[in-house]
Order: sequence, then structure tokens, then C-alpha cells
Amino acid sequence: MDEVLKTIFSFLSQFGTVYYENSIPIGAKKPYLTYGFNLNEWDSTSLLTVNIYSQSTSFNEVTGIADRILKEVGFGKILPMSNKTYCVLYKGSPAMQIIGTDDLNFKQAYLTFSVMVEKA
Repeated sequence: MDEVLKTIFSFLSQFGTVYYENSIPIGAKKPYLTYGFNLNEWDSTSLLTVNIYSQSTSFNEVTGIADRILKEVGFGKILPMSNKTYCVLYKGSPAMQIIGTDDLNFKQAYLTFSVMVEKA
């Protein structure tokens, strides 16, 4: 599983600063992304959630980052790993959801993906 986490971290890093969920340092500068999984085993499809956080009065930054990630994933994004193994990201449903907050200067959205680990 460590290799899957590193592979997904590497992919998401092209869109901004990334932290594994629950490991965000105090004072982390926004925008940043977090990611986490709902399942611990990789013998089937797992759910990946990516949260995008922004310090802004507008959703433009959050939706811009989300749009870039979703465009890159397209209809399936193959992420190579070692030993002829790869993981494939597929957009979940809903692919993106805005999260409302009481703070007008804080914006958040999350993306969902199905992740499959396959051997070539």
C-alpha cells in the first residue's frame, strides 16, 4: 500500500501542495490538497477522496484546481508503479462536490475517485 500512496501523492503534487489526510501541519499555507482512502486493502477497487482547501472569497481557485485534476484523469489515468504494477484512477460520482462553510474567506471542495491496482 505504501507504493500506492506514494504514487498517488506524486500524481497529485503536480496540482499543488499535498498532505495525507490528518497530517496537515499547523499553519499550512493554502491552497493545499489532502487525500485519503476508505479501504486498506488493494485487492479490489478502493475509494480515494481528495480535498482541496483555499483561503479565498471566491471558489475560482478551488474549482480551477479541481478542473485541472479531473481533466488529467479524463476517462481513466494510469499511474505506473514497480514490477509491472500500476494503479488506475477513475472519476467517482459525484466527481466534485463543493463544501459549504460559515467562513466566507475559506473554500473547500472534494473529489472522488475509484482506484484499481492492476498487474500488467
